[in-house]
Amino acid sequence: MISNSYTLTGRNIEASVTEFVRNFFHSAYESNYQGGFLRVFEDYSFWNKNNFLVCIRVDTSDAENGKIRIEVISGGKSEQVLVSSIFGNERRRIKGFAKSLHTFCNEQMINYTAD
Repeated sequence: MISNSYTLTGRNIEASVTEFVRNFFHSAYESNYQGGFLRVFEDYSFWNKNNFLVCIRVDTSDAENGKIRIEVISGGKSEQVLVSSIFGNERRRIKGFAKSLHTFCNEQMINYTAD
């Protein structure tokens, strides 16, 4: 299991950031709580013949101060060591989100840092 965290900063970014996360994987399960939400989905790996579980937690509790935190967690590694290290693993799911987030933040002129 691996994870990455990001801090996004800017004025009035909550609506666009939450929309981006919700559109990243449309058919995810979503759990809302005061100060944020959690999205969970499975991503099937053809090469590894298993599902990876991906969780994206969005903390909006400090959005009024222009700060949103995002944590992405991926797990479910295959037992096939060689295949898992060559083809789609947990890191690929994290990198896919990071690439999309980078593009989104550049387009929206939102500052972000990987924590």
